[in-house]
Amino acid sequence: DGAGANAVGLSFIGQGGLRLSRVSVGNLGVAYAPGILFAPTATSTLQMNDVSVFNSPQAEAIWIKPQGAASANVVLRNVKSDTNKDGLFIDGSVGTGAINVSIRHQNNSAIPCFI
Repeated sequence: DGAGANAVGLSFIGQGGLRLSRVSVGNLGVAYAPGILFAPTATSTLQMNDVSVFNSPQAEAIWIKPQGAASANVVLRNVKSDTNKDGLFIDGSVGTGAINVSIRHQNNSAIPCFI
C-alpha cells in the first residue's frame, strides 16, 4: 500500500528477469509514478501471475519501457488493473529493442492498454 506516496510502487531497471506472483500494488498518488515500472537496460523478462495494481488514477498500472537496444519479454497471467490511468502502457520511445507481450486471463476481464 503506497498510502498516496509520490513514488513508483515497484521498479525494475537493469537486466535479467523479474517474477511477481500474488502481489498487490496500489494507492500511489502522483502522475508518472506507475504501480510497476519495467525498464530494462538489456534484454530481460517480466513474468506476472495473480497480480493486482489498483487505485493510482494519475498513473499507469504497468509501464513497459525498455532502454536503448534492450528487448522486453513480458508475460501477464491473471493480472488485474483497477482505478488506474491506464492498465498497461507499452512505451518504445527510448529504445530500439523488441517488446513482446503475452496477456492471459482466467476470466473475461480486460486490461485497458495504451501502446
